[in-house]
Amino acid sequence: MEMNEVIQESKGFYKLNWLQRIGFGSGDLAQNLIYQTIGMYLLLFYTNVYGIDPAAVAVMFLIVRLVDVLWDPLVGTYVDKHSPRLGKYRAYLVLGGIPLSGFAILCFWNGFSGSLLYAYVTYVGMSMCYTLVNVPYGALNASLTRDTNEITILTSVRMFMANLGGVAAMSPDGKMNTVEDAGAWFVTMTLYALVGMVLLVFCFTQCKERVVMDREETANVKVSDLWVEFVRNRPLRVLAFFFITAFAMMAIGNSAGSYYMIYNVNGTPSQMSVFMGLGPPSSAPSARSRCSMPSSALPSSAWLCFMSYPWCRRCAIWCGSSMWPSLSSPRVSLWPRATCGHSCPRSSPTASTPPAAAFQAS
Repeated sequence: MEMNEVIQESKGFYKLNWLQRIGFGSGDLAQNLIYQTIGMYLLLFYTNVYGIDPAAVAVMFLIVRLVDVLWDPLVGTYVDKHSPRLGKYRAYLVLGGIPLSGFAILCFWNGFSGSLLYAYVTYVGMSMCYTLVNVPYGALNASLTRDTNEITILTSVRMFMANLGGVAAMSPDGKMNTVEDAGAWFVTMTLYALVGMVLLVFCFTQCKERVVMDREETANVKVSDLWVEFVRNRPLRVLAFFFITAFAMMAIGNSAGSYYMIYNVNGTPSQMSVFMGLGPPSSAPSARSRCSMPSSALPSSAWLCFMSYPWCRRCAIWCGSSMWPSLSSPRVSLWPRATCGHSCPRSSPTASTPPAAAFQAS
């Protein structure tokens, strides 16, 4: 038995223990803890606390996404062609994780209140550092082992911990929506960023790269390879369109959720924390590993429909928090009202179901 294991490991089929699996998953927990907080609350912070015009913020967010379009393939190519001393992929958990934590904290600092330039520098820097961590991390599991069963377990642990990070990302209770609340946001983001950095270091220590391509195999990798493949590969274009659509809807749902709770539901900060922590669709890092339509695109669509309906506080919180688990089932009604069983006093007394109740997951 031991001889067979030695032979398998010599071919790259390594078995991992649970500490190593949890260590790997902690990398996505850390990224979600930081990036999900920014995805949910940075827009609210910029407009209501930091004091930037919403139109200017919208343009800035668009520009940052365009920067990502150019930056992501550059990072991927650089990572493929270089092998740092700390590891080909895991090194960036530290090299990119430390500045990521720093920029995340600075994004929620009100020291230059109203300065659009400062917002651009910190947000662009945070986004670029996040890519520097997330792109190598996405390739890290394949470098730990060739055992498909182990890779499946690693992915499952990663998804669980990623969603756990999304649930943990909640606003500072009691203070959130005025200039006077800037200090609470800064302290909260500092706490999340420091915890995230510790988790990234833990992930670094538990991941040992054993299956890595050498320099000769990656010598001919070019940035243009992505665009060449995109042009000639129709399934890749379809998949790209799907992810663009799904991520766009998830970004809208995440960013608009806090405004919905404040201005539509008139919810308290604690209620918004529960709503945002349990209700919005899964975060970007987690969604990148989801390839089935019902588990990513449809929840985002239903989320936007849900936010357009005049729920009361009780319905909004409980139905919103129950929507995402319900949508994970292969065949279930996407409209959450039937889930809570509560008769909303703000709904029409003659309408037994909302207009979009016909949505069904196929």
